[in-house]
Amino acid sequence: MKDYVERNLRKNEQVVAKCHVTWTAFVPIVLRTILLIVAAWAIAELAVEIIVDFRYLGIPEEGQISYFGSEEWGMISGAATIFFATVIAISLISAAVSIIKLICIKLVVTDKKIIGKTGVIYSRAIDAYLEKIDNFAIDESFWGRIFRYSTITIGTASITLRFPYMQNAVEFKNKVMDCYDARKTSLMAEQAALIMTQYAKQS
Repeated sequence: MKDYVERNLRKNEQVVAKCHVTWTAFVPIVLRTILLIVAAWAIAELAVEIIVDFRYLGIPEEGQISYFGSEEWGMISGAATIFFATVIAISLISAAVSIIKLICIKLVVTDKKIIGKTGVIYSRAIDAYLEKIDNFAIDESFWGRIFRYSTITIGTASITLRFPYMQNAVEFKNKVMDCYDARKTSLMAEQAALIMTQYAKQS
């Protein structure tokens, strides 16, 4: 099955360069998931301890062991387990969605166009000839300088798209400029040949 880029290539159009999401973009997602799970475990343990301590108030130490019935203790531990499991499920689903979004980012330059797409269910795409590109910007945050990634913003008269966590953004921009210059030269040559042909027909 062809991916987005292959489906939008025209006849005799060649991909010159691709820009990929850096692997460091996945680090914050993994860390966030781990922190949420650890925090949920700590909250569940603390909640059970508080409930137990509260119910033990005024109970002699020798009677604390038998104070909780098995049914009541099962309800408390069960509620803590459900809370913990729910947070784990939500964290893993959120992480999976974020990772899929990053994996689905596509950005390439061909000898004629820039083709790019972001999003999964609701996606936005750009498919524009190089001469139609009005804006190509590279933004690098503090963390981007440390982990070596940038946000690429590409704009035309009708759409502007941002591609986050892209590696080798400067090299990709240089490839785009090289392709633009080559296409401009090709178009000028085609126009010159067309003028010469029309002039030859008239003379």
